Amino acid sequence: MKEEEINKEKRKNISLTTMEWLGFFILPFKSNSSFNDTFTFNKTEIKRFEKFGFKKKLEESKEVRNYGLVFYIILFILLVFLFS
Repeated sequence: MKEEEINKEKRKNISLTTMEWLGFFILPFKSNSSFNDTFTFNKTEIKRFEKFGFKKKLEESKEVRNYGLVFYIILFILLVFLFS
């Protein structure tokens, strides 16, 4: 195998770093509008993962974003019950 092919295989199996994981968890939202580019972190990171072949990172980012959404839904429900 050539060195380039070895590097491609390594890229497919690299996990998210802690900072990437936290970024997707804390900001799980995607914004498709150009007016509100507050959440461009997710868009740019996902495009980068797709472009460079980070398959495991792409899968993990989708999973972590779902965890983040569930966290915010539960947090909202808890806050509604506490203050009602």
